[in-house]
Amino acid sequence: MQAEKIERGKEGKAPKEYRQEGATKRSQYADPKRFKYPLHTEANARSALQYFSKQKNRGGYSPDEVKKMARKIIRACKKFGIEVSEESYKTFGLKKSLSLNEALEERLMK
Repeated sequence: MQAEKIERGKEGKAPKEYRQEGATKRSQYADPKRFKYPLHTEANARSALQYFSKQKNRGGYSPDEVKKMARKIIRACKKFGIEVSEESYKTFGLKKSLSLNEALEERLMK
């Protein structure tokens, strides 16, 4: 099954398909300039993480843009309770920071 091509950012608005789902603000996208990688639902956050993890999909971005977008995607994933692997952090050139609970558990295990 081939995905439909969605025109992005036409007329300065999010694509109609995403607006209908509720992603109307630029802040709801990992790439707000181009309305790419919507993060307003669990499914969209999961898809953004999976898609953006592939090198070919990060090709048009600078290393700083990749890190900024990756942080937004990871934040959205955490918001929806999606576990992000340490490998994903490495893929984006980021270090995984432990939550307070994770840090306490790790310390107690030693």
